[in-house]
Amino acid sequence: TKLLAMPTPGLSLAVDLSGSVTRGLFQFNNVLYAVKDNKFYSIDTSFTATERGTLNTSTGIVHMACNGTEIIIVDGTTGYIFTIASSGFAQISDPDFPANPITCTYQDGYFFVNTTQYTYASDLLAGTVWSALSFASAESDPDALVAVISDHRELIMFGKNTTEFFYNNAGANFPFTRNTGAYLQKGCLAPHSV
Repeated sequence: TKLLAMPTPGLSLAVDLSGSVTRGLFQFNNVLYAVKDNKFYSIDTSFTATERGTLNTSTGIVHMACNGTEIIIVDGTTGYIFTIASSGFAQISDPDFPANPITCTYQDGYFFVNTTQYTYASDLLAGTVWSALSFASAESDPDALVAVISDHRELIMFGKNTTEFFYNNAGANFPFTRNTGAYLQKGCLAPHSV
């Protein structure tokens, strides 16, 4: 057996954010967004890092999603909105925003976050506005939800034992409807692996 070693370029430090733990990264429109400890940063293509806001927590994985004008950040305790045009950063203060959101995603104008019981939807193109009636849960074989993602035009809710698929049906309260023909009897125990 012959082995060929090819030269590869080394790594160089492009940007150094203060702090110790990088909790999440998200890219949108050639800008990298990062949460390090309790600080939220934007990093442009010239590797200039700008602090944009402060989270209430400093440990644990964060999840981020974007609707084109806003980025939602959830940290397992609360949610935050970063408005791209104005660089405004604020905790979501709507009393109907769910406590302890685990993950988040975006599809068709809506942000979605999940807790262990329900997946909640924001108002259309409004990440700071949430309705207490806009939620869904696992229905085929109810179990604890661990994550929600948008993939192939479907909203996918992962439970510990099952996975259910939803599609946009412009529902009265929750805008998506469960696809009764798509159901997996397998779930996920690791929410951050999805």
